[in-house]
Amino acid sequence: SVDFVASYADRIDEWPYEEINDNVEKSIWHMLVRAQIVDDSQSLKNAIETLDYASNSDKTNLILGISPK
Repeated sequence: SVDFVASYADRIDEWPYEEINDNVEKSIWHMLVRAQIVDDSQSLKNAIETLDYASNSDKTNLILGISPK
């Protein structure tokens, strides 16, 4: 499922499902960064870099385990 979601990193506008969040790109980025803990594949790294959503507060939140708002 992570690979499926990661495949939309460079085509977020084509996401075919209902958006239950106001920022799909941010949600996907957070999910992929968390998934990278168990899957450090190059394709996952590429998807994360493509989304390029990182910010200092988001990285800190991930490290501390705080859910993004």
